[in-house]
Amino acid sequence: MTPDGLIHAPTIEMITIKIPQGQTAEPGNIVRVRAEPTSEYTVESVMLLYKYGVLIDRQPPFEFDVNIPEDQAGFFELSATAQYKGRNTATSYLTIPVE
Repeated sequence: MTPDGLIHAPTIEMITIKIPQGQTAEPGNIVRVRAEPTSEYTVESVMLLYKYGVLIDRQPPFEFDVNIPEDQAGFFELSATAQYKGRNTATSYLTIPVE
């Protein structure tokens, strides 16, 4: 038990999301986002969520083309939720700087 009185389970990252190295996010452009499972479990689908929409991919490689809005400034936040066999899920987050 921790000082806050709660029992904390260890966090295991089961999925990562990233953009290709060297790619920049600019207002009005499209960014390719890739979600990659980091475990031996079979992923059935990945759902990418962001402020302006939800995209679902049911076959690897789990890649998404995301439109960066014309008026986007600062940072663009995304999350990816992988669904594994047995209906278990894992979520990862990514913040992309918009130039």
